[in-house]
Amino acid sequence: MKNPFKVGEKYRNNLGEYEVVSINGPAMTIRLTDGRTVDTTVNLQARIWKRVRWEKQHKKEVKASSHSRKLSYRKTKFPGFRDEDFREGVKGTSWRARTKLSGLLSDGLTAKTRYEFQSYAVYGQPVGHYVIPEYYDKKHRGESAKFILDLNLARVRYGFHIKKGIITPETPNDWQNLIVELTEDTDLQQEIVRAMQMHNLQWNLYPDGAEDTPIHVAVAADGQLLWPGPEITETLTWDEFIHKLQEVSAAEPYNIYLCAHLEKEEAIAKGTQLADIIVELYRDLLPLYEISTRCAK
Repeated sequence: MKNPFKVGEKYRNNLGEYEVVSINGPAMTIRLTDGRTVDTTVNLQARIWKRVRWEKQHKKEVKASSHSRKLSYRKTKFPGFRDEDFREGVKGTSWRARTKLSGLLSDGLTAKTRYEFQSYAVYGQPVGHYVIPEYYDKKHRGESAKFILDLNLARVRYGFHIKKGIITPETPNDWQNLIVELTEDTDLQQEIVRAMQMHNLQWNLYPDGAEDTPIHVAVAADGQLLWPGPEITETLTWDEFIHKLQEVSAAEPYNIYLCAHLEKEEAIAKGTQLADIIVELYRDLLPLYEISTRCAK
């Protein structure tokens, strides 16, 4: 990626404005407005800077077409979750409809990214998928990378999901893409660490049928990953994490979530603000979706 930066000039990333202190090959040091200096890479900051500039331009375009956007949002209403939304099945609930919360989430993603997102409800389940339609295989929903929102009796879960299924010529390559890019792209690893720390995310890992006993993998302050063991928690580098991920998923279909969780009472209390909170998380996990689907290439 071409280096767009100059020492002494100011740019922006997810933390706000910063000044470039030094550039040394692929490495660079930046100074934030609070005086802190951060060692980072040119590729990572260039990727973020490109996104920041695009979002600025996109806001102008959205403002110019605000009338049509307002008409669209008038049709999409969500008063917030109610106690009766937290049940087994979906009878009596409506949040998955494109005129309700699911529509707000797909519209919000479209407004904050350069892609057109759409929502899909999973039949008979309190689950919504938020995807770019041409990168979503309805016959292999699990194996398709996606943003997800699901409910059970006690909580809301939202974030990123992909499943390693039985690999055939018909199944999507999203899983293989994810493993390759996570292994090779250290800048992507940094972006995921930042999102995990900002949104208090955990990896939830489990084979089909074992949702009640997942492996919860958190992130440490230094960016390493915390894999729970029977007696002690292992601290893993990204290479070690990916090796373990491949190891536990080798024998059977395996689900991987990178998600936030809200208890039912907290989700209800957030009311209409919850849609914006969820969209912000989806946007921060967009690099994970892009590399899995290859939608950016």
